[in-house]
Amino acid sequence: MNHFKSIEEILSSDFGLLSDGYEEKKKTDRVLKSTKIEQAIFDDLSSDCASLPEYEKEGTEKLKTFGSLIKDVFQSVYGFKPRYTSEDDMSALSKSFNKGILEDLMSDECYSAIKSVCEGKELPAISATEEFTSSLVDNLDNLMRKVTGGKGKVDALATMEETKQELLNQISELLKKREDLPEAQREAIERKIVNKANNFLSKNEQIQMYSNLIENGMKQYSREIKNFISISAITALEAAKGTKEIVLAWGNGDGEMKKNPVNAEILKRTSKSYKLKYIASFLGRYKEMLNSKRLAGYTYGRGEKYDIEYGNNISKALT
Repeated sequence: MNHFKSIEEILSSDFGLLSDGYEEKKKTDRVLKSTKIEQAIFDDLSSDCASLPEYEKEGTEKLKTFGSLIKDVFQSVYGFKPRYTSEDDMSALSKSFNKGILEDLMSDECYSAIKSVCEGKELPAISATEEFTSSLVDNLDNLMRKVTGGKGKVDALATMEETKQELLNQISELLKKREDLPEAQREAIERKIVNKANNFLSKNEQIQMYSNLIENGMKQYSREIKNFISISAITALEAAKGTKEIVLAWGNGDGEMKKNPVNAEILKRTSKSYKLKYIASFLGRYKEMLNSKRLAGYTYGRGEKYDIEYGNNISKALT
């Protein structure tokens, strides 16, 4: 790596813009984009979850970008068209680690089934997110140890980026101070600027090397990671289906399955009763089948319902 040898080289580089108020674009830890409404929905849902805040707290102690990863998991199952953040706008840690986890989830064979249950449906989506997060927290230490080859935590990347940003801020301040000094008094501060700029380049190189280490680790252990994601996705799907069936069985038929007082009370009561959950596993599916049959019946004009008879034809079932 070529280091700066003089202040002139620095001023002719991007660092020269710092004295004019230029700032490096702030990176985000989010892999997927969320609208303000989607973010508000997640915040509202997660605040009422029994375990999700605890999972986030525990996971964040191990991985600084864990909170953003949870939001991305929710967005991936709830959003209609998940959109990726540009890699140029992503933090090194999210780009190297979070994105790999999320891509494995979204490429898993179970993902389309999860989407069919959760897309645009608040309560099943947050249930799937909570279940997936639980599994992720339990396996996070092992995952991070593998992808770094046992050489440290992936969190080191976040620390490196913080140091890099601090160096950039210091260079900016020194350049501004230099402008206010007479030409004859600039030598000492220019030496500081050159040193700081070279430290910045070294830190940037270190970040790149550690990012490559993690990315290579993700590839090396891709089969194990994919197996873990696959198992976690199955449990997430079951959780989402369970919530969907409960809301369908005892709710008011609202297809969006939003968080409201009625649905909240239904989930609260059902969670304490094995019998209610068992009944919901059948009743919820029957209601779903009945709704689809009725929809098809009215869509294609199969006739008016005008009489009552006994039988086993679900398309003729009463409410």
